[in-house]
Amino acid sequence: MKVKTHGIITLGLAGALIGGSLAGVTLPASEAIGKTGLMMAADGRDSNVDTQQDAATDEIKVSFKQYIAYDKATVEKSKSSASSATDSNGKASNAAVKFLKGKWYSASCGEGGPNWYVVFTKKYAKRYMYDTKKKKYVYERKGIIKSTKKVASGYRIKIKDGKNKYTYQSAKDDKNVLDFYGTWKTSEFSSTYSGSSSLAR
Repeated sequence: MKVKTHGIITLGLAGALIGGSLAGVTLPASEAIGKTGLMMAADGRDSNVDTQQDAATDEIKVSFKQYIAYDKATVEKSKSSASSATDSNGKASNAAVKFLKGKWYSASCGEGGPNWYVVFTKKYAKRYMYDTKKKKYVYERKGIIKSTKKVASGYRIKIKDGKNKYTYQSAKDDKNVLDFYGTWKTSEFSSTYSGSSSLAR
């Protein structure tokens, strides 16, 4: 490389490659050095940006994988909880339906025997009243089963019938008896219990 007086640098092939110009072009020393410095700075900046972008991409990939794993675990946990109590639509669980199979007769009786009986299905608690004129039980109404929960004695069944909310729960000493409570709140069971509305099979 030849350096002229008056601060002029003659760029050879290397200068042409760095500056993007043809060999033999002469530039003032300050401008040539300035361009070279800018290019070096630009190269360094691009490298840093690429590194930052790669790191950000890797972080997003890891976060996404963690989210997918968390989401799957949450879904499985929800399914497990639902299967032990109710299904996602508030119907009775299969285990509860099996346990409640059969006719459950009221404790209150009339001239024809128990005043009514209840049959539990997946969605409903269907009640059949005794018709003294027809001398047989006739379908009267149905309550919607909102949830079933396994308890020590058997099951707790929450039912909604119009504006009325009530609960049947297996008696502590007899799984073939369902005690009646005129509420969904266990804290109010003692004050809403009804022996005549309880059921037995």
